[in-house]
Amino acid sequence: MGRKRFGKPLLPPRLENSDMAKMMSCECGWTLITPMGEGDLKKHAKMHVADAHPGMKVSDNDMMKMMKTI
Repeated sequence: MGRKRFGKPLLPPRLENSDMAKMMSCECGWTLITPMGEGDLKKHAKMHVADAHPGMKVSDNDMMKMMKTI
């Protein structure tokens, strides 16, 4: 089982035994690491681009190239 805090798993059950996480960094210094997969990383990356870099276009293909599995 995954690590627990106060008797509750720290990660959702489907991720408790996962050692894989996804990471993406931006040239501006923003970095996100998530155990929730590519979809979650893309969602947050799009939110970052819209907030910090309005008008910048980043395709899904560009995002895939920036992602790392850690």
